[in-house]
Amino acid sequence: MRVFMFILMTVLSVMLVLFGVQNPQPVEVRFLTFTSGPISLSLVMIPAVIAGATLVTACPAANDRSHRSRTCMRQVSASAGRVILSV
Repeated sequence: MRVFMFILMTVLSVMLVLFGVQNPQPVEVRFLTFTSGPISLSLVMIPAVIAGATLVTACPAANDRSHRSRTCMRQVSASAGRVILSV
């Protein structure tokens, strides 16, 4: 699984670099009331990719916590049922 993820990340990184190299023209970024001056597309892509990677790596940790919480609740429910039955 780690080899697959490494290959996938390598392919995506190469594609992003190629996209940035092939599109060197300046762009203007507008977000709500913020407007930037002309800036290279590559410089816009770098923070976007970093933000996306951060969100993707943060999501499995949140899912893992909720999975552990559900597992714990099942164990508590099962043990509570055993206690009631044994009384």
